[in-house]
Amino acid sequence: MSVAQPPVVLITGASRGIGRVIALRFAASGARVALVARSSEGLEQTLAAVRVEGGAGAAFAADVTDEDAVAVAHEQVAASLGPVDVLINNAGVAGPMGEMWDVDSEQWWHTVVVNLCGTFICSRIVLPSMVQRRSGRIVNIVSKAGAHRWPYFTAYAVSKAAVIKLTESLAAETRQHGVGVFAVHPGLVRAGLTKASLPGGPPPAGALGERVHAWFQTQLADGRSVSAEQAAAFVADIASGRADGLSGRYIAIEDDLDALVERTEEVRRENLQALKVQGLPPSPPEPQA
Repeated sequence: MSVAQPPVVLITGASRGIGRVIALRFAASGARVALVARSSEGLEQTLAAVRVEGGAGAAFAADVTDEDAVAVAHEQVAASLGPVDVLINNAGVAGPMGEMWDVDSEQWWHTVVVNLCGTFICSRIVLPSMVQRRSGRIVNIVSKAGAHRWPYFTAYAVSKAAVIKLTESLAAETRQHGVGVFAVHPGLVRAGLTKASLPGGPPPAGALGERVHAWFQTQLADGRSVSAEQAAAFVADIASGRADGLSGRYIAIEDDLDALVERTEEVRRENLQALKVQGLPPSPPEPQA
């Protein structure tokens, strides 16, 4: 009888922040982790931390917006670790802060390219193998900013909303092929993109920067943040397979995942945990291949 191999989990943005902690979480569970990011130095630090914990993995430097580089990295992952079982699309940038008519247009668009197109490219590259094997999961790290209005961070909010909608449609395409896709909000994490707003961190310049900094500080003081370890555990829980019936859904760390899993049929029937305009007729039936 053949022994099942540990899953291969590819994590983008794994050189620091929540990406590094997610990698450590999967490695601790026995998974083989493929670490992808632009920073070779940061990747080596993450890989060293993985090995200290007794985990197995490898690092591959690539910019998620460079399709050729991602394709090469994917080939290297398959050759050294095996086919990707789980993709964690974590790489992202916060983008410019300010009133939309004042922010730099190139920075605004760059945010969309990294957060949306990077997710598209990485998913597109791993999906053929997943579809062929009729097995796989993609977890797209999104944000409450994509599900609610988020003024002064329009590039970030728009890009994350687009990833949530991409998740919904992609899940409908892949469901018949045994692949699950999830949009996961890991919470206000005390690491990564929110690091500048942590206690002791300097506020961004200007009156607007001070207001935004004060808001983040209030959220932290009110206990509305989570540790990177809590966020990583939540991501790993969804990637474990027990929530596969919720493929295509936006799931936030504030949600009761156990209750959502129990209500899977209702969630799908009523199209809950999805971005939609109230009052519209139900979505049309999913097309069949």
